[in-house]
Amino acid sequence: GLTALSCACESGNEQIVELLLNHISIINVKGKHGETELIKACKSNKFTIVKRLIDYKAEINMTDNAGNTGLMRACENGNEDIVQYLIKHGADVECLNDFGYQSLMFACKSNNVKILECLMNNGLNINA
Repeated sequence: GLTALSCACESGNEQIVELLLNHISIINVKGKHGETELIKACKSNKFTIVKRLIDYKAEINMTDNAGNTGLMRACENGNEDIVQYLIKHGADVECLNDFGYQSLMFACKSNNVKILECLMNNGLNINA
């Protein structure tokens, strides 16, 4: 369900996220649409929050109700730093959502060549 941490991740408030992470023991909670705190942080484009969540063992490849991952959301937003960090920490570049889209499609929609190159340099098969 909805938690204070997920709200803070969605709004992108780094101070509140840090305070909450220091006082909670459970993360990776899915909200109404299945979005985890990490997916919300990727959507809000907050690299610092993404890093902190991963430090606290956020599950990188968890999906929302439509099968979207944090990596897909970071590609969609064109955030190269988040994309590189997620991949460095084990994000699946070839994961498909429920509509058959992978991170490649989200990167193409954001018109970000650097993200596309990053995906391809980290095992993405564009012919798949």
